[in-house]
Amino acid sequence: EGTPPWMREPVQGGQPGNPRFNGGPGGFNGEPAPENPQGPPVNEGERRNGRRQPPEFQGGPIRVMGADGRVLGPRGQTEPLDQRQFELAKASPNPLFVTTTINGVSYRLLSLQQRGPNDEVLIVQIAQENGSFALLEQVQLQTWLWLLPGVGLISGLAAWLLSRQVLRPVAQMAEAARAISENPDHVVPMPATGPDEMGDLGRSLDTMTRRLQDAKRTTEHALEQQRRFSSDAAHELRTPLTGIVLASENGLHPQATPEEKDQALERVLRLAEGMNRLTAMLLQLSRMDQSGNALTLAAVPLAPIVAEAVRAAGLENDPRVHVDSLPESVVTQPDALVQLLRNLLENAAAYTPAEGRITVAGEANELRVKDTGAGIAAEHLPHLFERFYRADPSRARTSGGYGLGLSIAQGLAHAMNAQLRVESELGSGTTFFINFSGTDVSS
Repeated sequence: EGTPPWMREPVQGGQPGNPRFNGGPGGFNGEPAPENPQGPPVNEGERRNGRRQPPEFQGGPIRVMGADGRVLGPRGQTEPLDQRQFELAKASPNPLFVTTTINGVSYRLLSLQQRGPNDEVLIVQIAQENGSFALLEQVQLQTWLWLLPGVGLISGLAAWLLSRQVLRPVAQMAEAARAISENPDHVVPMPATGPDEMGDLGRSLDTMTRRLQDAKRTTEHALEQQRRFSSDAAHELRTPLTGIVLASENGLHPQATPEEKDQALERVLRLAEGMNRLTAMLLQLSRMDQSGNALTLAAVPLAPIVAEAVRAAGLENDPRVHVDSLPESVVTQPDALVQLLRNLLENAAAYTPAEGRITVAGEANELRVKDTGAGIAAEHLPHLFERFYRADPSRARTSGGYGLGLSIAQGLAHAMNAQLRVESELGSGTTFFINFSGTDVSS
C-alpha cells in the first residue's frame, strides 16, 4: 500500500532481489529494450538541442533507488539524478522539491520515499524540465496581459456606475438645498427613496426643510401682524390725542365762554376715557400673546356670570337685552368668560337699533349671543376676529369701537379651551356661538 501501481506489477525475468525491475530483454517494467545498447536512450529534447539528457519517463527523467543507493530503474542507469537530494530524501519522510541542473539543463526535481512490496524503503526521483514551467508561465503571463486591461476596464466602469448610483441622491440633495437657499419659500422635495441610510437622510432633510419653511412663514406672519398692530395702535392713539389737543386749545382760548370751556373739558374727559379703554385692551392682548397658556378651569354656575357680564357692559337696564334659558353650569374661568360675554354684548349693542333685541341663551355645550342688527356682509366674516378690523369703519368711529373687542374675545375663548364662531346675514342680524369643546356643560 502506498507503492505506485507500476512498481507493484509483477514482471518476468526480474533480477534477484528486485522483483520490480525486469533485467531481461523487455527492459524496465516490461518496456521494449532501447535501440541504443551502448548507452541511455536519446529523447526528442536531445535531438532538438544536441545535448544528452537523462532518460525521460512520462515527460521527464526518473530514478528508482534502494536505500543503499543502488539504482533499480530505469535500465542502464547507475546514479541518482541528484546525490545530495537522494541522501536528504532517505532521512526525511516528506517530499523534497528543488531546482537542479542535469547535463546542463535546468530541472525541477522531486525526491520522495516509497515502500516496496516487502516494506523496504525506496527513493524515487522525478525531474521535469523547467522549460515546460516557463512555457506555462509565459502562457499565464500572456493570458493576464490580455485579461488585465479588460478586467481593469470592466472594474472601472462598474465602479463608475456604482458611484453614480450611490452619489446620485447626494447630488439631488445638494441641488435641492441650492434651490431652497436661492428661494427659501420654494418647496423642493428631497430624494427619499429606499430603506437605506441615504433614504433616511433624505427623509430627515425633507422633514427639517418643511419645518423650517413652516417656521419661517409663521414668523413672517407674526412679524406682519406685529407691524400692523403697532401701526394701527399708533393710529388709534393719535386720533384721541389730536382731539384732546384741539379741545384743550379751544378751552384755553382767551375769548372762550364758560360754556365752551365746559364743553372742551367734557370732550377731553371723553377722549381720555376712550384712550384708557384702548390702552387696557392693548395690554390685555399683549398679556395673552406673551402667556400663551390655557386658563385654570372649574365648574361654575352660568347665570351669575351672564348677569355680571350684562352689568359690566352697562346694559342691565337696556330693554333690548334678554336672557333666555341657560345651562345650569359650565366648566370655565369665570373672569375670562365675563370679559368675553361683555365684549360680545358691547359689540351687539353698538350695532343694534333701539327697537332691536339682544338675546343671551344656550343649551348643552353652546352659548349664543344674538342680535337683530344690520348684520355683516359675508366677505367680512373671515376677518372679523382680526385686530383693528372693522366691517364698517365709519360706524365704528361714531360708536367708539377700536376693532379689538372681538379679537380679545377670540383669544379668551382659546384660553378657555372653547371655540368662538359667528354667523350673520345682512338685514338679519348676527349670532356669536361659544362652544365649550373638551369641557363638561350640564343643563
